[in-house]
Amino acid sequence: MISEHTKIAALKKLPLFQGKAVKVTPFEAGFSASVFYVEVTQSNQAVSRTVAKYIADIDTSNNQLKNTEAFVQQLAANEGLAPNILFTNEQWIISQYIEGEMLSDVDAPIFSKITMLAELTGRLQRISLPKGSPVAKLDVKAATLALTTEARHLVDLTEVENYLDTFEVRSKKLVLCHGDMNFNNIICGDNPYLIDFTTACLAPIEYEIGMLLAINLIDSTHSSKIIGVYNEVFKNNELIDVEMVTRYSVLATLINACWYLLQYHECKDANLLNCCLAQFQYLDVVTGIPFSLTNKMR
Repeated sequence: MISEHTKIAALKKLPLFQGKAVKVTPFEAGFSASVFYVEVTQSNQAVSRTVAKYIADIDTSNNQLKNTEAFVQQLAANEGLAPNILFTNEQWIISQYIEGEMLSDVDAPIFSKITMLAELTGRLQRISLPKGSPVAKLDVKAATLALTTEARHLVDLTEVENYLDTFEVRSKKLVLCHGDMNFNNIICGDNPYLIDFTTACLAPIEYEIGMLLAINLIDSTHSSKIIGVYNEVFKNNELIDVEMVTRYSVLATLINACWYLLQYHECKDANLLNCCLAQFQYLDVVTGIPFSLTNKMR
């Protein structure tokens, strides 16, 4: 793993910043990649601000997935849904800085936040992908099984794997999904903006909602109202399948929990372990699966 100091030194050598007065500050947010706040002081003392994301550390051997992040972000930026990309290569995505706060920090009712997410999702999914787009179809069940297989040496997941063997999800229309509608991934400035397109993919809208419920630990008693909000946004389209939302929320919770656990095993960051436990507890309490994973972590 490359040190933060080395990343900052490399960042300053990019064409965008080379030879300029640059101040770089790490962001204290996110687990999947290093993100930096960059200030450049111009010769007239004006200051320009950008956000630099180091994507070379992202846990994927498939460069197409890294290409997808920048590709989808710029498509979204063209529609006013995301910050513009100023520079990108295999290691970095440099984006416009948006002044604002994360939706998670905004003092607003939960359904106001959900409505904002639904509207952003609707606008994202109306984007037409050009021919040759790198955005890939996500086989959600296969992705879940891959992560549970990778994590089985850290926690007994036998019951999960047996459960997934009989787990079915019906075929649905595929749409462009952000893939991680965490409240931390929306910046509320003059307008709301989506950030962090690492997990952008083609998947059913039910998966996007299931992931939203799981990653934000939203109680299942709110599900019907949330689905109602989405049906209102997508009122000209096929109604959302409530049963499939529940099933995808199970898969999304397993994906999140195993990812956090694997990352914790690598770096021993207690915050990652706490996030893993929160997902297992959500799985136990909210999704109604016939076994407890929380107890296996004790």
